Amino acid sequence: MASPRRLAALGVALLLAGGLAVRLVGLTDPPLGFHPTRQYHGLIVARAMYVADRSSISVQERRTAQLNRSRDIQLEPPLMERVVAAGYVLTGHEVTWYGRLFSTLAWLAGGVALFALTRRVFDQTAAFVALAFFLFVPYGVEAGRSFQPDPLMVALTVTTLLLVVRHHQAPSTRDLLAAAVVGGIAVFVKGVSVFPIAAVFAALAFVRHGWRRVLLQREVWVFGAIALLPSLAFYVYGVATGGQLQSQFRMTFIPHLFVTGFFWSGWWRQVDTVVSAPLALIALIGSVAFARRPAQRALVVGWWLGYLLYAASVPYHIATHNYYQLPIIPIVSLGLGMVATTAAARLTAAGLRVAPPILAALLLVVLVAAAAKRVHPVPRGTARSTVALYERIGALAGHSDGVLMLSNDYGYDLRYHGDVSGVSWPERIDDRLTRLQGKPIPSLDDRFRQLSRAVSAKWFAVTDMDEWKNQLSLQDYLNSHATRVAGSNKFVLYRLDGAPA
Repeated sequence: MASPRRLAALGVALLLAGGLAVRLVGLTDPPLGFHPTRQYHGLIVARAMYVADRSSISVQERRTAQLNRSRDIQLEPPLMERVVAAGYVLTGHEVTWYGRLFSTLAWLAGGVALFALTRRVFDQTAAFVALAFFLFVPYGVEAGRSFQPDPLMVALTVTTLLLVVRHHQAPSTRDLLAAAVVGGIAVFVKGVSVFPIAAVFAALAFVRHGWRRVLLQREVWVFGAIALLPSLAFYVYGVATGGQLQSQFRMTFIPHLFVTGFFWSGWWRQVDTVVSAPLALIALIGSVAFARRPAQRALVVGWWLGYLLYAASVPYHIATHNYYQLPIIPIVSLGLGMVATTAAARLTAAGLRVAPPILAALLLVVLVAAAAKRVHPVPRGTARSTVALYERIGALAGHSDGVLMLSNDYGYDLRYHGDVSGVSWPERIDDRLTRLQGKPIPSLDDRFRQLSRAVSAKWFAVTDMDEWKNQLSLQDYLNSHATRVAGSNKFVLYRLDGAPA
C-alpha cells in the first residue's frame, strides 16, 4: 500500500497535470482574448530584441520593430521578453506562444510553492484545497498563462513567502539568503510585489523578536538590502527623474480616488471578476478567524495587509484592470483552504464521519462554481481573421512607421501583425482618465497636430468600429483632411493629406 507521502505527491502531480492541460488548450492561438494590450506589448519587445542584430531580416522590419519598442512604455525590466527572445533565437523564428508557455510553467511552480506553504503553516487538506483553487479558478486559467510579468511575479512572491516562513520556523542563513534572493527577483520582475513580501517578513519578524527589537536584528537588514533595496532604488530613481516611470506613476496613483465610489465599486467589481467577491470575503474572514498560532496570524494578516497596500499604490488600475487582481488569487486560495480544513475538523468533532479529502473536494466544486467568472477566449477562426485583417491593413499602408490608430487594444496587435508603427488615438475612456488626473482635454486640432508630429503621420487606421461610431468629430475631420483609401464594416484606412500617394 502506498504511503501517505506518496499519495500526497500523486495528488499534487494530478492537479498540476490538470492545470497544465487546461492551459494548453488554444495556447498557440493569437493572444487576442485576454488583455491583448499587455500581451502584445511583450511580443513587441521580444521581437525588437530578436531582430536587432539579425541580418536575415530586412532593414525596414528591424526599424519598425525598434520604433515600436521605443514608442512604447517600459514599465518593468524586460526579463520575460529577454527569455522569449532567446527562445526565438533557438528556433530561428518568432513563436507567439513561447511567452504564454513560460507564464504557464511559472504559475504551476507557484502552485507547488503555495501547496508547500499552506501545508507547512496549516495542514495537508488546506494545502490541497488551496492548490486546486489556485490552478482551476476560471479567471486564473487564462490569466495564469498570459504573456506578462504578473504570473511570474505571483509565483515568485509565493515562493519567497514559503522561504520566509521556513526561515521563521527554523532560522538559518541559507533560507534567509534564499528568501532574499528570490524576493529580490520578484521585486525586480514587478515592483509592487514588495508589499506582500515586506509585510509578511515584517509580521513574522515582529512575532519572533518583538517590535522593540526587530530593527536591531541583522537578518532584517540583510533581507532588506538584498530583496528590497536594489529594485526599489531602480523604481524610485525612475519616478524621481521623470520619463516613462514617472508618467506611469502619475497615471495610476491618483490619491483623490480613495474617496470616490469609482474606486471602491471598481475594486469590488474587479475582485468579483477574478475570484468572486463573496469568496474573497469568506477567505479574508475565515483566514483571520481560524489563524490560531502566532505564525499563522502573522502570515495571514501580513499577506492581506500587503495586498491592501498594493491596491492603495495603484488605485486607478486596481479599479479598472482585472488582471491587477492576480495577487489576490493565492491568498484567497490559502484562506479557502483554511476554511475547508476547519470545517472538516468541526464536522468530525460533531460526529459526522466525512473524510477531509471528500469534504475538500465537494467544497472545491462549490467554490470554483461560485467563482466561474469565465474569460471567453476569441474563437480560433475569429482570431485568425483578425490577424489577416491587420496584415492587410499593414500592406495597404506600406508597412509605414507613421500610422495613427484608433484601434482595438491601443493598436498593439495591429502594430505587431501589420508590421507598422505609430501611436494610438485616444479613446473616450482615456479622456476620462485625463479628467480624473485634473488635466484639460486638448482640442481635436491640437491633439491631431501633436500626435501627427510625434510620428510624422502619413496614415490613419481605424479598427475599433464601436469607438469610431462615437467619435463623430474625428470622422468629420478625417473626411475633410484625409483621403479614404479602403474600408469595410471592420476597418477604415485614410491617407493623410500631404502624405505621398
